[in-house]
Formats: sequence, structure tokens, C-alpha cells
Amino acid sequence: MNRDKIIEILENTYRPPGYDVAGIYLWRNRVADEILASQWISVEDGLPEPIANTYPSNNVLVITKRGVQYVAYHCSFGWEHYPGCDDLPNVTHWQPLPAPPETHES
Repeated sequence: MNRDKIIEILENTYRPPGYDVAGIYLWRNRVADEILASQWISVEDGLPEPIANTYPSNNVLVITKRGVQYVAYHCSFGWEHYPGCDDLPNVTHWQPLPAPPETHES
């Protein structure tokens, strides 16, 4: 996966709340850098931890058997796409998203 593909996925699937256009651009670039530096986790090796017993996991980046990548979360029903509640079958690997950028209001 290359940097442009990661940024395209983020542009099409997730917009962090409360950020202006420049902040979102910086966040996407930082996320792309961190994803390229990180490793994928096989769903056979583990799943993201739920936020609480009744809540799904935080958003993560997932990849399916067909090589399609999404920002998604895992819950008791399986993988679901963000935004919305579309089921994602055949997820093979995942990795955490980094925290959004810090904002400094003046």
C-alpha cells in the first residue's frame, strides 16, 4: 500500500470531527506516515479491544481478502464500515489509526 492510496482511503471513509481543511490535510498525511511505518495485525492473531463491554472498538484501518481497505470498527456482529453500519466480510488484517492532530485555538 502506498501513501497516495492511504490518503485516498482516509478521504473517502473518515473525516475527524472539529478540524478545518488544513488540519484534516495534516492529519491525513500524518496518518499515512504512521500507517506506512506500522505493521498489519492478522485477525487470526487478535482483534481490536472494545471500548467497553457494550461498545465496539475504536476505528481502525482494515484490509479484506480482495485487497480493499476501509476505516472500520469491530463489534459483536463482526466488522462494520465507518460511516454507517455496512458489514465487511473477509477482513484479514487491521491496524490502529493514530490519534488526530492536536488543535491550538487562539
